[in-house]
Amino acid sequence: MWRADFQYDLEFKQRAQILLDLLSPTAKKSLKSVLDLGCGVQYFREVLEENGLKLKYCGVDLYPHKSDNILCDFNANEFPQFRKNAFDCVVCAGLFEYILDLSCFVGKICTLEPKYILCSYNFANISPQNKIWVEKRLNQQELLGLFFGYGYGLNLYKTHKRANPTGYFCFCKLDLMDK
Repeated sequence: MWRADFQYDLEFKQRAQILLDLLSPTAKKSLKSVLDLGCGVQYFREVLEENGLKLKYCGVDLYPHKSDNILCDFNANEFPQFRKNAFDCVVCAGLFEYILDLSCFVGKICTLEPKYILCSYNFANISPQNKIWVEKRLNQQELLGLFFGYGYGLNLYKTHKRANPTGYFCFCKLDLMDK
């Protein structure tokens, strides 16, 4: 599993930019707040600022890599308490592979009712197993089904070939599809 002394490299920052680029210019302009789950050193915040987006940002992580991170152990069924619609966008970059009960976790995210959910994932049937990931990963149909079950649609999907082929997703509320 994840370690407190994990060394983040620029690949993590590139992942943040890939995810942000999944949003249309209109969607980016409409953002007022972002919840970054598994934020690490807050590369997504840096990418937002580099793209001229000044908005409310909240980072949550297992470790205090940044002093303003909210500390939370998702695998111990911890999840910060926020009101519905408190965030326009929830980001989960490189997090799902470490979550033991992904179905429950996605449910908690969707209960917040953000307009957009940006996430990445390495599917069980496509990417080889990494020794620090959970043993039971989902296939594409299983992951998409979790979001569809909560009334979210897949607005955009891209892949990026690294050591493992990673999928990048933009889920949104159905009334925002293609906007």
